Amino acid sequence: MKSFSDIFKMLNKYERKQLVLTTLAWTLWSVFGVLTIVLILLMGQEIASDNFARTNVYYYWGAIIATFILKGVAFAYAHSKAHFTGYALMMRIRNEFIDKMKMFSLGFFTKERLGNISTIIHHDVGKIEILTSHIWTKLVSDVLTALIIGIALFILDWRMGLALISLLPVAFFSLWYGGIKGEKTHKENRENMADMVSSFVEYVKGIPVIKVFSENPTITNQLQERIGKFRKSSKSAAVVASKTIGSYFLFLELCFGVLVAIGAYLVLGNEVSIYVFAIFIILGKEFYKPFLNAETYLVFYITAKDSFGRVASVLQHPTMQALTTSKTPTSYDICFKNVSFEYEENAFNIVDTSFKCREGTITAFVGSSGAGKTTITNLIARFWDVCEGSIMIGGIDIRDIEYDELLSMMGIVMQNVILFNDTIAENIKVGKKNATKQEIEKAAKEAMIHDFIISLPQGYDTLISEDAVNLSGGQKQRISIARMMLKDAPIIILDEMTSAIDPINERKIQKAMNNLIKGRTTLVIAHHLHTIRYANQIIVLDEGRIVEKGKHDSLLKLDGIYKKLWDSQMQAKEWEIAR
Repeated sequence: MKSFSDIFKMLNKYERKQLVLTTLAWTLWSVFGVLTIVLILLMGQEIASDNFARTNVYYYWGAIIATFILKGVAFAYAHSKAHFTGYALMMRIRNEFIDKMKMFSLGFFTKERLGNISTIIHHDVGKIEILTSHIWTKLVSDVLTALIIGIALFILDWRMGLALISLLPVAFFSLWYGGIKGEKTHKENRENMADMVSSFVEYVKGIPVIKVFSENPTITNQLQERIGKFRKSSKSAAVVASKTIGSYFLFLELCFGVLVAIGAYLVLGNEVSIYVFAIFIILGKEFYKPFLNAETYLVFYITAKDSFGRVASVLQHPTMQALTTSKTPTSYDICFKNVSFEYEENAFNIVDTSFKCREGTITAFVGSSGAGKTTITNLIARFWDVCEGSIMIGGIDIRDIEYDELLSMMGIVMQNVILFNDTIAENIKVGKKNATKQEIEKAAKEAMIHDFIISLPQGYDTLISEDAVNLSGGQKQRISIARMMLKDAPIIILDEMTSAIDPINERKIQKAMNNLIKGRTTLVIAHHLHTIRYANQIIVLDEGRIVEKGKHDSLLKLDGIYKKLWDSQMQAKEWEIAR
């Protein structure tokens, strides 16, 4: 960000209008305050004059009371406008974040740390809100007030007016130069803070592992190291800021000293009256007030500038291209045609891959860890975009389908189930916002989880705790299946979830999945091969390439990779039984 204008451009028309009104209100508040002082001085002059008139004093009293009332009204209006505009701005930016993050590819979330994203949404957006709604409006108001006072004092006496601003250019230069140095140290400090926050998040999430492996202090040492770096950079930033602000205030005080000295000289020479001198001393303090607030403005400018850079980096991050015209498939077969993909140069890749999943059939993907099974399903959901070739649903390239519409066609049930800190009913309703109680219960029954839910004291109103620690793995998975039942999507993607489940839960999950996939185009990432024996098509992957394809029996006859995987799992079962 090069200037305030970069932040100003992100405001919409309504927000700009509200900020202008707020600024005018703050300016009136300041002007009425100065006017009150002027009226008091004039009243004092009237009382001290030889032609004292009590009636005139009453007029001054009335005018002073009126300015107090108007000042209070202006303050209340400016304060409320600033807060309302600020809250509206924060809500809009955070809503943009929500909408944007849904449109990012999965690559964004693999590169960005959770702690950093959390800091941007909460800390950085808050900084921008304070800058735009409170600091900007006060800054412009202060400048306008100082300009009005300065012009009035120059009209009163230009010589003392020059003394009033004599050292201001030097003070501003010291502030500007210190700001450049402070910006660099603050940026380093902010990066160290992001590292520290991310380490804290990882540390808290990893407490169970840290306790088990307490003799290995690597994670704890890393956190302490980052805390130390943040403390050191915070100290450096504080030193730079204190030197900058110290020199700035020194020149401001010297500037006022010059005004006093020149004013006294002119009074002694009978070139100005003692009354004019008093006005300059009293209103001069009001003139300098905006400049005394420059410390606050500078600190917020540096922090908000840095914050805006991070907010903009998210809001301006490339998203899935919006389509002027979206195509809608009428059937739901899936076709990979000469697809090539790589996460980054010289990393894992998929080369010239082609296959077809017919509508209403089950296609299973098998292979060793890292073979490309999850990558294939991620490409179908456009978590990543292919580098070459095309993926089609119903004969339409998925890039020609509006992204939200594409995702609405898919039900994705992954091994790592995500449930929210809400009731069981609300977690199931994620699949269909306006689902009725009867629809929720029907979905739960088909997912083989209804009996467990009604056995709970609060039934469907039972609150799921953070990270769903009050549910077993199998229960979480069946709730996620119920969610997909409600969504009723024509395409189902399953990351087979029974690899770490006890036999009873495995049977229930398998039956729930069978209910889910009926009549739907289904893609299964298979870990237990016995669960996909009756799949219409099994695709065997090895290092991103399709090496075998067919049904269970035909693949066993090939005596290839699938046969080896099958034999290995059968031997493991026999060994387990024998043990």
